[in-house]
Amino acid sequence: MTAARPTRAARDPLDFLAFRELVSRAYLRYARARLDAPALAQAAVDAAFADIRRC
Repeated sequence: MTAARPTRAARDPLDFLAFRELVSRAYLRYARARLDAPALAQAAVDAAFADIRRC
């Protein structure tokens, strides 16, 4: 299973998109190592990036 690509909206800052591209695979590997369900791991990563984007 491959990591889901983030939706690239015009309102997303370029630095956020670059950061997500750089670290999203590592975040997903970490989440999968700690959670039993791949879908739950992806949801956790998506939620983390949503929080990061709001900051």
